[in-house]
Amino acid sequence: MSSKSSRARRQTPPAPRVQTSLRTRIVRSVAPVLVLAILALLYGGYLRVSLASLDAEAVKEWTTLQTLLKERGDLVIEFADTTERLAKQETSVASDENGASSASEEDDEEPTVDEILGDVRKTSERLRNAKTPTLGANADADLGATLGDLFYAVKDMTALRADEEYQRLLQALAESESAITDARSRYNAIVMEENARVLKFPGKFVAPLVKLDPREYFNAEAADARTVQ
Repeated sequence: MSSKSSRARRQTPPAPRVQTSLRTRIVRSVAPVLVLAILALLYGGYLRVSLASLDAEAVKEWTTLQTLLKERGDLVIEFADTTERLAKQETSVASDENGASSASEEDDEEPTVDEILGDVRKTSERLRNAKTPTLGANADADLGATLGDLFYAVKDMTALRADEEYQRLLQALAESESAITDARSRYNAIVMEENARVLKFPGKFVAPLVKLDPREYFNAEAADARTVQ
């Protein structure tokens, strides 16, 4: 009786060993999934922080660029006022010497200095009030063209070339243009990097979580498109 009982115990596998083996298989099958999920969460968090950091840097550079645009607009208005004052002096002297206003000898088809100065002031206001990079770039391009017209219109006025204030403002305009060029390069470089991450995998799945869209570059539209608008 004792030998039969002993033989029966040897033939019956212990229940705890079956349970331990099943638990081990479950852990081994679930563990890789949990590890991958944790890694995905960590990487997703890294991407969110990285994109948010890039966006903050882009905002900072745009703020700097916007400040430079406003300062340039203010400077150009001061330049226009000085040019207008000196141009009137030049015209007055020429009128006294020739007995007639030199304006009457100008080609009617060409804009007068006063008309160009009006355009310069209007474009300067657009530059000062630009709320987006595209608007700022468009205004900056238009202002450059309008200033070119002004320089051509007053190229023969000796009073301007001899005036120290006028020369100082010319130098300040050149420096402001250089500063804007440098700031534009930095801003566009950051926007290029941010947009590349926002539009490509895996950033395009993370960007909506931090409410990021592709940013505008500081690039002027074509002149004909601006005219239509």
